[in-house]
Amino acid sequence: MRDPIKDPLNDLARRVSECAQAAWSAMPDEVKFAMRKRLFQMNPINAIKEVGTHYRDGAWSITPYLGASGFGELSLMGCKFIHGKLCERAD
Repeated sequence: MRDPIKDPLNDLARRVSECAQAAWSAMPDEVKFAMRKRLFQMNPINAIKEVGTHYRDGAWSITPYLGASGFGELSLMGCKFIHGKLCERAD
């Protein structure tokens, strides 16, 4: 049985969660508005992937970054977190 305190997977999940929360906090309101409008028109898996294409090097963009695909720097877990926040009522 894995020691939950020393488990590298728990450490990775914690770091990804912290990154996703920081990315959410850093997302400008105009990007939140644009992303909510765009994601509303997509199926959930494509919407989650789309989130990752708008974030690079700690910066958000209303339009996807050139050459961006998949989940990008946020990973699947981070993109799911951001997608969930965008699906909530406006904060």
